[in-house]
Amino acid sequence: MTILYSCTYKGQSIEISTSEKPAGIASMTGEGRLRPPGRGDIQIGELELSARKIKPGGRVKVSALIQGTNIAHILAEVMIEDSRRNHLYGPVWSEFLCAPEEEENQGVVYPLWGGENKAAFTFKAGVRLLSDGKASAFAFLRPEQYAGGDLGLSGAYIKPEEGRQYEASLTFSAKGKLLKTSIKQSGRAFGAPRAIPPQAGDQFTPFVHLLTPPEKDGSAWREETGTSNQLTFGKGSLKWTCVPAFEGSYAVGFAVKDLDGQTWRRFATVSVRD
Repeated sequence: MTILYSCTYKGQSIEISTSEKPAGIASMTGEGRLRPPGRGDIQIGELELSARKIKPGGRVKVSALIQGTNIAHILAEVMIEDSRRNHLYGPVWSEFLCAPEEEENQGVVYPLWGGENKAAFTFKAGVRLLSDGKASAFAFLRPEQYAGGDLGLSGAYIKPEEGRQYEASLTFSAKGKLLKTSIKQSGRAFGAPRAIPPQAGDQFTPFVHLLTPPEKDGSAWREETGTSNQLTFGKGSLKWTCVPAFEGSYAVGFAVKDLDGQTWRRFATVSVRD
Protein backbone atom coordinates (compact mmCIF):
# COMPACT_ATOMS: atom_id res chain seq x y z
CA MET A 1 0.00 0.00 0.00
CA THR A 2 1.39 3.39 -1.04
CA ILE A 3 0.20 6.73 0.32
CA LEU A 4 -0.64 8.95 -2.66
CA TYR A 5 -2.03 12.04 -0.95
CA SER A 6 -2.45 13.31 2.59
CA CYS A 7 -3.62 16.39 4.45
CA THR A 8 -4.11 17.32 8.09
CA TYR A 9 -7.48 17.92 9.73
CA LYS A 10 -7.74 18.62 13.47
CA GLY A 11 -4.34 17.05 14.02
CA GLN A 12 -5.13 13.86 12.08
CA SER A 13 -3.54 12.84 8.80
CA ILE A 14 -6.29 12.01 6.29
CA GLU A 15 -4.87 9.92 3.48
CA ILE A 16 -5.52 8.43 0.06
CA SER A 17 -3.66 5.19 -0.63
CA THR A 18 -3.44 2.55 -3.33
CA SER A 19 -5.49 -0.62 -2.92
CA GLU A 20 -5.39 -4.14 -4.28
CA LYS A 21 -8.55 -3.77 -6.36
CA PRO A 22 -7.72 -4.18 -10.09
CA ALA A 23 -7.54 -1.18 -12.39
CA GLY A 24 -10.09 -0.63 -15.12
CA ILE A 25 -10.33 1.24 -18.36
CA ALA A 26 -13.33 3.43 -19.14
CA SER A 27 -13.68 2.58 -22.83
CA MET A 28 -14.49 5.61 -24.96
CA THR A 29 -12.41 4.92 -28.04
CA GLY A 30 -15.12 3.31 -30.16
CA GLU A 31 -12.84 0.42 -31.13
CA GLY A 32 -14.27 -2.65 -32.77
CA ARG A 33 -16.60 -3.23 -35.66
CA LEU A 34 -19.81 -3.51 -33.66
CA ARG A 35 -21.27 -0.36 -32.13
CA PRO A 36 -23.85 -0.88 -29.36
CA PRO A 37 -27.15 0.90 -30.12
CA GLY A 38 -26.80 3.06 -27.01
CA ARG A 39 -23.26 4.21 -27.75
CA GLY A 40 -23.02 7.98 -27.96
CA ASP A 41 -20.91 10.42 -29.92
CA ILE A 42 -20.31 13.17 -27.38
CA GLN A 43 -18.26 16.37 -27.31
CA ILE A 44 -17.70 18.54 -24.24
CA GLY A 45 -16.78 22.08 -25.26
CA GLU A 46 -14.21 24.31 -23.62
CA LEU A 47 -14.99 24.97 -19.97
CA GLU A 48 -15.77 28.50 -18.81
CA LEU A 49 -14.90 29.36 -15.19
CA SER A 50 -16.01 32.39 -13.20
CA ALA A 51 -12.68 32.26 -11.33
CA ARG A 52 -9.39 30.36 -11.49
CA LYS A 53 -8.50 30.92 -7.84
CA ILE A 54 -10.83 30.88 -4.85
CA LYS A 55 -10.57 30.62 -1.07
CA PRO A 56 -11.72 27.58 0.94
CA GLY A 57 -15.50 27.87 1.08
CA GLY A 58 -15.52 30.17 -1.96
CA ARG A 59 -17.57 29.56 -5.10
CA VAL A 60 -16.79 29.05 -8.77
CA LYS A 61 -19.31 28.70 -11.60
CA VAL A 62 -18.44 26.13 -14.27
CA SER A 63 -20.19 25.95 -17.65
CA ALA A 64 -19.73 24.29 -21.05
CA LEU A 65 -21.59 23.38 -24.21
CA ILE A 66 -22.21 19.63 -24.37
CA GLN A 67 -23.24 18.14 -27.70
CA GLY A 68 -23.86 14.64 -28.97
CA THR A 69 -26.17 11.69 -29.37
CA ASN A 70 -27.58 9.17 -26.88
CA ILE A 71 -26.80 11.31 -23.82
CA ALA A 72 -28.11 9.55 -20.72
CA HIS A 73 -26.76 11.73 -17.90
CA ILE A 74 -24.68 14.87 -17.37
CA LEU A 75 -22.97 15.15 -14.02
CA ALA A 76 -21.03 17.90 -12.32
CA GLU A 77 -17.77 16.42 -11.09
CA VAL A 78 -14.95 17.80 -8.94
CA MET A 79 -11.73 15.93 -8.13
CA ILE A 80 -8.55 16.62 -6.16
CA GLU A 81 -5.76 17.20 -8.68
CA ASP A 82 -2.34 15.64 -8.12
CA SER A 83 -0.14 17.07 -10.88
CA ARG A 84 2.98 15.32 -9.60
CA ARG A 85 1.49 11.85 -10.04
CA ASN A 86 -0.87 12.87 -12.86
CA HIS A 87 -3.85 11.55 -10.89
CA LEU A 88 -7.28 12.86 -9.91
CA TYR A 89 -8.87 11.72 -6.62
CA GLY A 90 -12.49 11.86 -5.63
CA PRO A 91 -15.13 12.67 -6.44
CA VAL A 92 -15.03 15.62 -4.06
CA TRP A 93 -18.39 16.57 -5.55
CA SER A 94 -20.65 14.64 -7.91
CA GLU A 95 -24.17 15.68 -8.84
CA PHE A 96 -26.66 14.86 -11.60
CA LEU A 97 -27.60 17.97 -13.55
CA CYS A 98 -31.29 18.41 -14.25
CA ALA A 99 -32.37 18.10 -17.88
CA PRO A 100 -34.82 20.59 -19.42
CA GLU A 101 -37.26 17.70 -19.94
CA GLU A 102 -37.86 14.48 -18.02
CA GLU A 103 -39.99 11.36 -18.22
CA GLU A 104 -41.20 8.96 -15.56
CA ASN A 105 -41.35 5.20 -15.95
CA GLN A 106 -42.64 2.97 -13.13
CA GLY A 107 -41.90 5.66 -10.57
CA VAL A 108 -38.36 6.36 -11.80
CA VAL A 109 -37.54 9.77 -13.31
CA TYR A 110 -35.20 9.91 -16.31
CA PRO A 111 -33.64 13.01 -17.92
CA LEU A 112 -34.23 13.76 -21.59
CA TRP A 113 -31.17 15.50 -23.03
CA GLY A 114 -31.11 16.99 -26.51
CA GLY A 115 -28.26 17.11 -28.97
CA GLU A 116 -27.01 20.50 -27.74
CA ASN A 117 -26.97 21.44 -24.06
CA LYS A 118 -25.59 24.39 -22.13
CA ALA A 119 -24.56 22.82 -18.83
CA ALA A 120 -23.56 24.75 -15.71
CA PHE A 121 -23.09 24.29 -11.98
CA THR A 122 -21.58 26.18 -9.04
CA PHE A 123 -19.04 24.48 -6.80
CA LYS A 124 -18.60 25.69 -3.23
CA ALA A 125 -15.05 24.79 -2.26
CA GLY A 126 -15.70 22.15 0.38
CA VAL A 127 -14.73 18.54 1.08
CA ARG A 128 -16.87 15.84 2.66
CA LEU A 129 -15.36 13.89 5.53
CA LEU A 130 -16.69 10.74 7.19
CA SER A 131 -16.26 10.41 10.95
CA ASP A 132 -16.72 7.66 13.52
CA GLY A 133 -16.59 10.23 16.34
CA LYS A 134 -12.83 9.94 16.83
CA ALA A 135 -11.16 9.59 13.41
CA SER A 136 -12.04 10.93 9.96
CA ALA A 137 -11.66 9.80 6.35
CA PHE A 138 -12.50 11.23 2.95
CA ALA A 139 -16.15 10.67 2.02
CA PHE A 140 -16.21 10.79 -1.78
CA LEU A 141 -19.96 10.26 -2.10
CA ARG A 142 -21.99 9.87 -5.27
CA PRO A 143 -25.72 10.44 -5.87
CA GLU A 144 -27.48 7.08 -5.96
CA GLN A 145 -29.96 8.05 -8.66
CA TYR A 146 -31.14 10.93 -10.81
CA ALA A 147 -33.53 13.28 -8.99
CA GLY A 148 -32.90 11.46 -5.72
CA GLY A 149 -31.50 12.87 -2.50
CA ASP A 150 -29.59 9.89 -1.09
CA LEU A 151 -25.82 9.53 -1.49
CA GLY A 152 -23.76 6.35 -1.74
CA LEU A 153 -20.25 5.45 -0.60
CA SER A 154 -18.49 2.15 -1.34
CA GLY A 155 -15.71 0.64 0.72
CA ALA A 156 -14.22 -2.36 2.47
CA TYR A 157 -16.09 -3.65 5.53
CA ILE A 158 -14.60 -5.89 8.20
CA LYS A 159 -16.47 -7.77 10.90
CA PRO A 160 -13.67 -8.67 13.33
CA GLU A 161 -15.60 -11.48 15.06
CA GLU A 162 -15.95 -13.25 11.67
CA GLY A 163 -12.45 -12.46 10.43
CA ARG A 164 -13.90 -11.63 7.00
CA GLN A 165 -13.73 -8.65 4.70
CA TYR A 166 -16.72 -7.60 2.63
CA GLU A 167 -17.38 -5.07 -0.09
CA ALA A 168 -19.88 -2.59 1.28
CA SER A 169 -22.20 0.12 0.05
CA LEU A 170 -23.31 2.73 2.57
CA THR A 171 -26.30 4.96 1.86
CA PHE A 172 -26.45 8.39 3.49
CA SER A 173 -28.99 11.18 3.59
CA ALA A 174 -28.16 14.60 2.16
CA LYS A 175 -27.67 15.77 5.76
CA GLY A 176 -25.03 13.16 6.59
CA LYS A 177 -27.04 10.45 8.38
CA LEU A 178 -26.27 6.78 7.65
CA LEU A 179 -29.48 5.19 6.34
CA LYS A 180 -28.43 1.73 5.16
CA THR A 181 -25.43 -0.61 5.12
CA SER A 182 -25.23 -3.41 2.54
CA ILE A 183 -22.40 -5.94 2.18
CA LYS A 184 -21.39 -8.80 -0.07
CA GLN A 185 -18.47 -11.22 0.06
CA SER A 186 -15.32 -9.43 -1.10
CA GLY A 187 -13.95 -10.57 -4.47
CA ARG A 188 -17.15 -12.28 -5.63
CA ALA A 189 -18.49 -11.03 -8.94
CA PHE A 190 -21.94 -12.47 -8.23
CA GLY A 191 -24.21 -12.63 -5.23
CA ALA A 192 -26.80 -10.18 -3.99
CA PRO A 193 -25.75 -7.67 -1.30
CA ARG A 194 -27.48 -8.03 2.05
CA ALA A 195 -28.43 -5.28 4.46
CA ILE A 196 -26.91 -5.49 7.94
CA PRO A 197 -27.10 -3.44 11.14
CA PRO A 198 -23.55 -2.23 11.92
CA GLN A 199 -22.17 -3.43 15.23
CA ALA A 200 -19.69 -1.74 17.56
CA GLY A 201 -16.20 -2.77 16.47
CA ASP A 202 -17.06 -3.19 12.78
CA GLN A 203 -14.59 -1.40 10.52
CA PHE A 204 -15.14 0.52 7.27
CA THR A 205 -12.54 1.84 4.83
CA PRO A 206 -13.97 4.19 2.16
CA PHE A 207 -12.97 3.67 -1.45
CA VAL A 208 -11.52 6.51 -3.54
CA HIS A 209 -11.93 6.87 -7.31
CA LEU A 210 -8.54 7.39 -8.98
CA LEU A 211 -8.48 8.78 -12.51
CA THR A 212 -5.49 9.10 -14.84
CA PRO A 213 -6.07 11.42 -17.84
CA PRO A 214 -5.62 10.00 -21.34
CA GLU A 215 -2.37 10.73 -23.14
CA LYS A 216 -4.26 12.01 -26.18
CA ASP A 217 -7.74 13.35 -26.92
CA GLY A 218 -10.37 10.68 -27.54
CA SER A 219 -8.51 8.01 -25.59
CA ALA A 220 -9.77 6.34 -22.43
CA TRP A 221 -9.32 7.57 -18.89
CA ARG A 222 -7.67 4.99 -16.65
CA GLU A 223 -9.78 4.22 -13.60
CA GLU A 224 -8.48 2.66 -10.38
CA THR A 225 -9.66 2.27 -6.81
CA GLY A 226 -7.83 3.64 -3.80
CA THR A 227 -8.74 3.86 -0.12
CA SER A 228 -8.90 6.45 2.63
CA ASN A 229 -8.52 5.98 6.40
CA GLN A 230 -10.11 3.06 8.22
CA LEU A 231 -12.94 3.94 10.61
CA THR A 232 -14.48 1.92 13.45
CA PHE A 233 -18.13 1.84 14.46
CA GLY A 234 -18.64 2.71 18.12
CA LYS A 235 -21.73 3.51 20.15
CA GLY A 236 -22.80 5.96 17.47
CA SER A 237 -22.99 5.63 13.71
CA LEU A 238 -20.76 7.00 10.98
CA LYS A 239 -21.72 10.46 9.74
CA TRP A 240 -20.41 12.75 7.03
CA THR A 241 -19.95 16.50 7.24
CA CYS A 242 -18.69 19.10 4.79
CA VAL A 243 -15.65 21.22 5.72
CA PRO A 244 -13.86 23.99 3.79
CA ALA A 245 -11.69 22.54 1.02
CA PHE A 246 -8.03 21.91 1.78
CA GLU A 247 -5.61 24.12 -0.07
CA GLY A 248 -4.48 22.77 -3.41
CA SER A 249 -5.58 22.25 -7.01
CA TYR A 250 -9.00 20.89 -7.93
CA ALA A 251 -10.24 19.60 -11.28
CA VAL A 252 -13.75 20.90 -11.94
CA GLY A 253 -15.84 19.82 -14.90
CA PHE A 254 -18.36 17.41 -16.34
CA ALA A 255 -18.84 13.66 -16.69
CA VAL A 256 -21.26 12.70 -19.48
CA LYS A 257 -22.67 9.16 -19.73
CA ASP A 258 -24.22 7.68 -22.85
CA LEU A 259 -27.02 5.09 -22.99
CA ASP A 260 -24.39 2.32 -23.23
CA GLY A 261 -22.80 3.34 -19.93
CA GLN A 262 -19.64 4.88 -21.40
CA THR A 263 -18.33 8.10 -19.82
CA TRP A 264 -16.77 11.24 -21.33
CA ARG A 265 -14.98 13.73 -19.09
CA ARG A 266 -13.46 17.19 -19.31
CA PHE A 267 -11.92 19.27 -16.52
CA ALA A 268 -10.29 22.61 -15.84
CA THR A 269 -8.09 23.49 -12.86
CA VAL A 270 -9.14 25.73 -9.99
CA SER A 271 -6.65 26.70 -7.27
CA VAL A 272 -7.94 26.85 -3.69
CA ARG A 273 -5.78 29.08 -1.50
CA ASP A 274 -6.54 30.91 1.73
